Amino acid sequence: RPDPQALARQFGVAELAVRRLVARHGALAEGILRQGQQSPGGLNVVDPCEPLLECELRHCIRHEFVHSLADLMMRCRLAMGADMGLRGGLRAAQIFAEERQLSVPEERAALMQLLRRRWRSARPVLIGAQLAQAEALMAQYTGLWQLPTQVPYA
Repeated sequence: RPDPQALARQFGVAELAVRRLVARHGALAEGILRQGQQSPGGLNVVDPCEPLLECELRHCIRHEFVHSLADLMMRCRLAMGADMGLRGGLRAAQIFAEERQLSVPEERAALMQLLRRRWRSARPVLIGAQLAQAEALMAQYTGLWQLPTQVPYA
């Protein structure tokens, strides 16, 4: 297994992000970071709640039978943080669309599928102010990025 501290120093990435990468991909972690180094933004954090790197997302989409943006929830914990994908979802959808050569409507549909799936898993345990806050965030998310006006968690 690679040493996460050494990789974090070598690539200038947060150690927590590298620890996650090593835990998920083992000996492939260094190669994934090298690929990220070769593209602008490849070492950027996409989902700060996890933290998930752009290069890991691209690796999973290219090599790990990811057929939808929602598949990335299980593979690399996209949108599994406390914000339910509200901070990293849009960028992840853009990356997914680039990799799969999707149109803008297809990208938006993939993002809404991710948000719906995440919402369905969290909705039953939210109550009171927590539920109201989550609903307000979803409404804001769909409004700001002009996603389909249907309620994403219906």
